[in-house]
Amino acid sequence: MQPFDLLICGALGALIFFLPISLALAEVFMGLAVFFFLLKRIVRLSGSGIGARGLPGKERWQRFYAAVRPPDTGRNFWLALFFWACFVSAVFSIIPGRSWSALGCKVVERSLLFFAFIEVMGPASRLGSFLFCGGLSGLCVNLSGLAQFFTGKDFLRGRPLMEGRVGSCLGHPNNFGSYLLVEIFISLALLTFYSSKKIFSRNPINVRLGPERMLWVFLLISTVLSFINLGMTFSRGAWFAFLAMIGIWCCVKPRRCLLGLGMTLIFLMVFLPLSLKVRYQAAVPVSGASAAEVDAVPFSAGTLPPMKDRVSLFDLHGREMFWREAATVIRQRPLAGSGLNTYTQAVKKFDKTKRWYWGYKAHNTYLQTAAEIGIPGCVIFLGLIFSLFYRCKPDGEERADLLLTGARSALAAFLIMDFFDTGFYSAQLNILFWLLSALVVVLSRKLPS
Repeated sequence: MQPFDLLICGALGALIFFLPISLALAEVFMGLAVFFFLLKRIVRLSGSGIGARGLPGKERWQRFYAAVRPPDTGRNFWLALFFWACFVSAVFSIIPGRSWSALGCKVVERSLLFFAFIEVMGPASRLGSFLFCGGLSGLCVNLSGLAQFFTGKDFLRGRPLMEGRVGSCLGHPNNFGSYLLVEIFISLALLTFYSSKKIFSRNPINVRLGPERMLWVFLLISTVLSFINLGMTFSRGAWFAFLAMIGIWCCVKPRRCLLGLGMTLIFLMVFLPLSLKVRYQAAVPVSGASAAEVDAVPFSAGTLPPMKDRVSLFDLHGREMFWREAATVIRQRPLAGSGLNTYTQAVKKFDKTKRWYWGYKAHNTYLQTAAEIGIPGCVIFLGLIFSLFYRCKPDGEERADLLLTGARSALAAFLIMDFFDTGFYSAQLNILFWLLSALVVVLSRKLPS
């Protein structure tokens, strides 16, 4: 089955590279990975001798199960419960067609992608190639984000700057912020590993750049660019998730407290005044200020808008309205929910105040999950998330341990961000979530050197 594993690995590498750049190409390579995963099981089933005459029924079933069973991830129980919660929500959906389509094209496909990744990414060389493809893609997307900030359009997709906020080729700055959180924490983990190896000799004569040194430089550049782009998204949810995880890192690793504090201060000193100016400009039609008055506002923190205007820039910005709409749907359908992929229609149906024109998402993944698959389904989803952290045990090998820490930090930051947005319901970020979850599972196992 080695050829199928190599094909799946190739498809996964292409998937992580094109994921932030082109959704169409990402879906093609995701489909190929799932296709090869299923084809591998069909070939295995055809060679299992299940059709032999005189074979007892029990042994026939055992051979069938051995041929088609998914890999043991330690989370299969929670995945099965999550599937059944989605299945029940589709049965009782207010729009059955949309829910059944979402069940097959999203839940089942993403679950198969999760299993395919875990099955083939055991060897460290394959995992390294996958991470390199992701890092190279992140570098391209970051450069495109910088181009978007300075020229008004990113060079990968030609998407314009959104009210002064960088979204790169992912479109919306909040989506780009979620992607950057993953990029930053995994890169930081790898940087920590290579820095601890002291790969740069103190001998000034030895200045040659070997593979490890070149990789360290590549990671440093990528991390700095991600750091800058995260600031220029001006996404408050992404900022909060980033700073919260830096704080947690400082608590867990007190030796890095000074580094974390320095990063926090630099980040806030550079980007907070810029954020206030950008959001003040966006609030011109509401505040009544003239364009000339806004243009006259300098970048320094000492001459920002009055405090009453600054406070308005840091309110929930309509999220309270979105959350109330989600709560209305949850009250109407608390057990099975409105059905997968029906949230926008459910808000229009159940919100009698007709405030649904404010938006089309709940701006909170957990509220929207409870609205679509019910409160029990949301609890199961949270149980699945908790299992990704609870079942992770140190490998004992420094590289795997640091990577696991980075992957768990990236996943935690992604999930914190989802308290203020619905990245889980974005097609690209949903794929990223399942790939990152599978990466956590793989790294929690013992990897060969």
